[in-house]
Amino acid sequence: MQEVIKAGDLYLWIVKNTPVSMANIAHRSPRHAQINAVYTPTNYRKKGFASAIVANLCSILESEHLVPILYADLKNPTSNQVYKNIGFIEGGTITDIQFE
Repeated sequence: MQEVIKAGDLYLWIVKNTPVSMANIAHRSPRHAQINAVYTPTNYRKKGFASAIVANLCSILESEHLVPILYADLKNPTSNQVYKNIGFIEGGTITDIQFE
């Protein structure tokens, strides 16, 4: 986690001196940037904090002429709806395959 912090791409949404949500810009390529590690503690959820921080990161990335992308867990309809409300669209699915 210290390396993530040192990279300078981990962002906190702070309200009244209290961190209420976080998100990370994990990777930048020439055309895209991946957002991950979006998290809001349970007692701060459903107040728009995750939406605000992700939308803000999208604005930062768009000002860098990068297209924001993120991977969402299909088993979490709440976060998926948040991402759709911000403007993300489904681009496909990824399947984990394990070799034994």
